[in-house]
Amino acid sequence: RQMCIRDSLLTSIKEIERVALRGDPAAIIQLGIVILMVTPLAKVAYCTYSYILRKNWIFVIFTSITTLLLLLSLSGFFA
Repeated sequence: RQMCIRDSLLTSIKEIERVALRGDPAAIIQLGIVILMVTPLAKVAYCTYSYILRKNWIFVIFTSITTLLLLLSLSGFFA
């Protein structure tokens, strides 16, 4: 039986981490993709926090909206 890419896709972060730690190449690639997707979210969330501390409210609004949109897109809301 020939393996399809869909057969090797992992669906949860814990599963990806568990299988990647065993050295599975597909899981390592998926883990890398997850990290690449989460990096902008972490940066924008940190910027929001930083702007809150500085009381720069207009940027708090912009970065909060951006954070919300990133969260919605990563959760598959727009799919």
